[in-house]
Amino acid sequence: MELPPLPSTIPPFPTRGANQAPWSANADTARNILKNAYDRALAVLRQEADPIRLKFHQETIMNDALPILESMEESQEAEQIPIVWMEEVAVMLGFMVLHLRAAINGVNDRYAFEKGFRTILYILIGHHPM
Repeated sequence: MELPPLPSTIPPFPTRGANQAPWSANADTARNILKNAYDRALAVLRQEADPIRLKFHQETIMNDALPILESMEESQEAEQIPIVWMEEVAVMLGFMVLHLRAAINGVNDRYAFEKGFRTILYILIGHHPM
């Protein structure tokens, strides 16, 4: 199963009307944290990253970004953050975790293959290749 492509970044909040107050500092800060976590994870996915870096970003999304989004949901009514925006970001973060997990598994498979190949060479030629 092919994962869908990832959007380039977390969307901005919708523009507020002239008679509405601007977004609160808390809402802006939370959105910026989500955006930064997503953008950094996407940048790592586009590189030939090692499993440790990929896992770090996966855990950042799961342990930092998702709880922030949950907190935003709890204050949604007071902050007037559109539910549609939060749902879109939740889907984006979920797919980011799936992409990171797929990349981790792919990298681990490649490293396992390389390690296994080096072991076979060691057995065949009698010394450990570099």
